[in-house]
Amino acid sequence: MLIPGSLLRIPATLALAAVLAPTTSLNAQDEIPEGSTIDSATFSVFMLYPQVPPATINAHRITAAWTEMGVTWNNFGGAYDGVVEGSFLADTLGEYEAMDLTALVQDWVDGTYPNYGILLEQGEAEFTQLRSREELEYGWPVLEI
Repeated sequence: MLIPGSLLRIPATLALAAVLAPTTSLNAQDEIPEGSTIDSATFSVFMLYPQVPPATINAHRITAAWTEMGVTWNNFGGAYDGVVEGSFLADTLGEYEAMDLTALVQDWVDGTYPNYGILLEQGEAEFTQLRSREELEYGWPVLEI
C-alpha cells in the first residue's frame, strides 16, 4: 500500500520542515483490518536540495487535527509529540531518503493514537527542500506498508 504525501517546503527556522497530512495519509482503522500486524512501514521522501552540511530530519507524531490550507506555525501550537518516531540524514541530491515508521503505523492501526499525520523537523539547520505531492512528474513522498 502506497500513501502519497503532502506539503513539503517550509524553512526549518520555523522548526517545521514538512508534514504528511492525515487527509492524504493512512486512515489505518478503515484501510487495514483491526488486529493486523504491521511488518513494515517506510516513509520515503525525494531530496531536491539537502542542507549543507547535511541535517538530520526527524519525524514526530502530530497530536491534534489540522488542515493543509488552514495550518500555520502560529496556530499549530506545537501540536506534536517530542518523541522521534524515525529519522534520516538528508545528505543526497536527487534521490529518495527513507525512515522506518513501523511502530507509529502499528499504533495508528491499534487505535493507540489517532492519525493526524507526521511532522518532519530538522532543528536549527537552514532548510532542506523536498518534493511534494504537488509535483507532476515523479518524486512524491510515500508511506509504504
